[in-house]
Amino acid sequence: EVLRDQWFTISEMADEFTIEEILDSLKIFEEQDRAIAQFGIEAIQAREDSIDFDSILPINRESWNKLPKMAKEFEREEILDSLEFHSPFERHVASQVLRVFKSGGDSLSDYMFGNLTLYMVIMLPIFALLLKLLYIRRSVLYIDHLIFSAHLHSFLYLLFILAFLLGQDVSGSGLSWIVPLMTFYTFFALKNVYQQSFVKTGLKLFLLLILYTIAVSFVLIFAVISAFILF
Repeated sequence: EVLRDQWFTISEMADEFTIEEILDSLKIFEEQDRAIAQFGIEAIQAREDSIDFDSILPINRESWNKLPKMAKEFEREEILDSLEFHSPFERHVASQVLRVFKSGGDSLSDYMFGNLTLYMVIMLPIFALLLKLLYIRRSVLYIDHLIFSAHLHSFLYLLFILAFLLGQDVSGSGLSWIVPLMTFYTFFALKNVYQQSFVKTGLKLFLLLILYTIAVSFVLIFAVISAFILF
């Protein structure tokens, strides 16, 4: 009971004192209590000693703290030459951060939109895989799902092109009619190709939209990370 009441104090002291100092200062003299407390202190200290963030991700914190302020006053190459970094990779990341600062984020977004077609092409086999899972009881080859996936994405590209020709923002006002039209078209395309009832088609479309949204989220994360490293 006494040892349990003192455990919070023991946890705090484990950062600064040795095991013997902690045990003596808290007057833990019973052999069993000392053994339990010693085991707990050793576990806490071993856990803290094993986490060395500098070895996991070696960075020069002083240089990174100076980076935002210097970005407003100096050119990118001047900043990189004046600061110290532990590795070429860290210097490259710092260079990319400065490019984002200097352009206000425009260079990163321009790179991503420039590769939008690539990201959408990546979604073709993923979408086909989702169709394969949803219609697993049907004897439909994966290549057929892939062809159907290409068909649906081609229709989506046409809608984006139409929105662009109409001068609409495909990430804003254009989505107000692209999304419902694409959903409507996909429903009847699934109904026509896989020949299932309206109820089954509706349920599978609902599942497909959820799974596809999750897949798109992962692809977007990959797109942001790759764009940041490569742009």
